[in-house]
Amino acid sequence: MKIAKESRYVTIARLLRPRGNRGELVAENLNSETSEAQDDSLKNFLKLDTVFFWDSNQQRQETAIEQAWVHRGRLILKLRGVDSIGAAERLRNINLQIPQEYLEPAPDNGYYFEDLIGCVVHDIEDGHLIGLVEEILEPGGPLLLQVKMDNHEVLIPFVKDICVEIALGEKTIRVRMPDGLESLNS
Repeated sequence: MKIAKESRYVTIARLLRPRGNRGELVAENLNSETSEAQDDSLKNFLKLDTVFFWDSNQQRQETAIEQAWVHRGRLILKLRGVDSIGAAERLRNINLQIPQEYLEPAPDNGYYFEDLIGCVVHDIEDGHLIGLVEEILEPGGPLLLQVKMDNHEVLIPFVKDICVEIALGEKTIRVRMPDGLESLNS
């Protein structure tokens, strides 16, 4: 893979924890998780000959995906050079990235989380405008949408019960805000 110097990198997965004793890792696939998109997404992971760890020292380290499969609804990755539980443990909560120019088109009915940036967020109950997605935050739990409007910021957990409709064609996300969440962020 020839990478341009000025490449922008996109996080495609977060390595969550070791699985097994041969260095396999449970990973969070950072594209939509519709069942129709999961098979296409898995094929895309297997096509990647080079991926990068983005570590806590903000350094990129090159590796490759040797195997990828889904087990009990979770993405499992076997990476080159990661051959033990200890090696896998050192990668806990590390992001896996690729240069944006090598990102496959999103699977049918799917999207990448990068696609959510710039979406307008509305409350599904009363339709009021909450703001614009400016960033996707990865605090270690569920992803958070950083939504801003004027000087107001709201952090919205990116979970199905809250983010109930995503219309990328319209660049719109409709949310069902839990009581007090919007005022909590004020």
